[in-house]
Amino acid sequence: MFDAVTEAPRSATGLRIAAGNDTLGLRALTHLLRSYERVLNARPLQIGNLEFLLDLLESARVLAEALLERASPAERANLGLDRIAGLVAGQTAPTSAEAAGAIVTLLDDALEELERVRLADLVLQSPLPELDADYDAVHVVFGCGIGLGDELTYYRFLRRLARHTSPRRLTVHTLYCNVWRSLIPGVREVSYRKRPLRPFEQVAHPGDGPELVVVADFEFYDIGGRVVPRRDERDVLEISLGECGAWLRRAGSDWTTNERFPPRPFKSYYAFLTALGDRLFGEADSPAWAPVVPPTQGPRAATERLVVVNPLSSKPLPLEPDDWARVLTGVHARLPGRRLRARVYPGLHPVNREFTERLCRLASRRSPGLAAGLLDPPDRELSPWLALPALREALEPADLCLTLDTFTAHFAPLLGVPTVVVAYLENREFWVPSPWVFYVVLRDVQQTVPPLVSYLLHGGQASVAARELVLATDAALPEGLNEESTGLITSRLAAVLPRLGPRFPYGVDGRRWLRLWSRLERAVQKEPPDQQALLHYLARWQQSEFFKLVALPVRVEAG
Repeated sequence: MFDAVTEAPRSATGLRIAAGNDTLGLRALTHLLRSYERVLNARPLQIGNLEFLLDLLESARVLAEALLERASPAERANLGLDRIAGLVAGQTAPTSAEAAGAIVTLLDDALEELERVRLADLVLQSPLPELDADYDAVHVVFGCGIGLGDELTYYRFLRRLARHTSPRRLTVHTLYCNVWRSLIPGVREVSYRKRPLRPFEQVAHPGDGPELVVVADFEFYDIGGRVVPRRDERDVLEISLGECGAWLRRAGSDWTTNERFPPRPFKSYYAFLTALGDRLFGEADSPAWAPVVPPTQGPRAATERLVVVNPLSSKPLPLEPDDWARVLTGVHARLPGRRLRARVYPGLHPVNREFTERLCRLASRRSPGLAAGLLDPPDRELSPWLALPALREALEPADLCLTLDTFTAHFAPLLGVPTVVVAYLENREFWVPSPWVFYVVLRDVQQTVPPLVSYLLHGGQASVAARELVLATDAALPEGLNEESTGLITSRLAAVLPRLGPRFPYGVDGRRWLRLWSRLERAVQKEPPDQQALLHYLARWQQSEFFKLVALPVRVEAG
C-alpha cells in the first residue's frame, strides 16, 4: 500500500524516483538508507579516513531527503520518517556511530510495517550454477560498506568476469574515484560518491536483452533482493566478502541459490573469491592472486631509494608521526652512502594533511640524506578524483611501499611494488597472498620494519639454494606433502639458512621452520597421513614472511 503512487516525483538531487514497486520505491529507499546507517554504526571510521566518513554522512542525508519526497504525508506520519530524517540530518562525525544505532532501530520498525505482506524468499542451499557468457550488460555495484582495500580484493574476480563476458559490457559502480579504468582496460566506471542513488539509475530500467547485476560488499545488506528490481531477463548475484558467501537469483526463477565457501585450508578472502570465480565461470583459475604489473629486478636507482608511505587508515591510527619518523630514520641508517626519499600519502582531509606534514618534518630533520615530502600532484593538493592516479604515479618508480594495513596494502602489490604492511592484528583472512607483501604486526614495528625495509631496498640476486627451495615448495603444492616432498623441503631449507647472512631479518624464524619441517619429515616417515591433511602446513609455509623473503629474488627473476 505504501508504494502506490500515480506519478514519479523528482528528488532534489535531480534523479527521478521510480514509481510503483520499482527500484527506488519507498521500501527500497528505506532499505538503502538502513544499509548506510548500518555501516556508520558498525564500521570503524576514524580520523585517518575522515573524508570518507563525511561522504557517507552526506549520502545518508541525500537518501533521507529522497525518502521524504517519495512518501505521502500519511506514510511520513505512519512510518516516523520525519523523525528519522531529522536524526540523519543531525548526524556529525563524532556522533555518527551512536546516532546510527538509533536510526537503524527506527528504520527496522518502518521496514517491518512496509514488508508486512512481502512473501518470504525461496532459498536453495546448494552450489551456485555457472553464469551465462552472453549478457548484453553487466553491472557491478560495490556497496557502501566496503573499504577500498576490500574492493581491490575483487580485482581478479572482476578481471575474470570481464573475460567471461566482455570488458565493454561491464560497468562498475563504486563509492571511490578512478579505481577500475586503469586496472581493467575497457570497463566503464561510475563513481557514486555523495550520490547514493546513482548506481540504480540504470538498473532501475530493463535493458534490451539479458543482463547481470552483481552487488558486492563486505556484509550481506540484501541490496540485490530489496533494492535491485526483478526483470524478465535479469540475473542478480550478491556477494559478501566477510561471510565468504554469495547468492544468485536467475531471471524468471522463484528460487534463490545460496552458497557458503568453507575455508581451505584457512580463511582467506582472496581464496574465497577465487573459489567463487571457479564456480561461476566454469573453470579453475590459479593462483589466487596476480598483479597488474609484475615486479622489476632489484632497486631502480644506484644512489637513491624511493619509498611510498601511507600512515593513514580508517581504523584508529596506532603510530604517531614521531613513530613513523623513527622507522624511516632507522631504515636510512641501514643504507650507508645512499639517499632515501619518502613520499607520504596525505589523505583527503586537512586533519590528515597536518599529521603527515609533521611526519615529513620530523623525518627530514633527523637524518641528513633523508628527504620526506607529501605525495601531491604538481601545483595542487589531492582530491578524491586525483588521489588514486597520483598514488599510482608515485608508486610506479618506487622501490617499496610502507603502509598500514589499509587500501595501499592491496593497491601497491598490484603494481608490482614490494610492500611492507604494518598490521594491527594477525588477521590473515584480509592479507594479500602476494610473494612480495610482508606483514609486521604492530608490536614488532620498531624491531622488524627498519631491517626488513633496508634488506628489501638493498636488493640482491637469487642463490642456487633459494631456487631449489622454491622449486621444492612449488612442486609440493599440487599434490600435498608426502615423505619425498617433505624431505626435499627440509634439506633445501637446511642448505639455505647458512647462506642468508647477518642482515637477513627472519633468521630466527627460518631456524624455527627448519625444526618444524624436520619433525614433519620424521612423522611422515613413521606414519604417513592423508596428504590433503597437511596442506595447511604447506600453505602457512608458502605465505610465511621468511619463505617469501627468501623466494622474492627467484620470483622476480621468473617474472
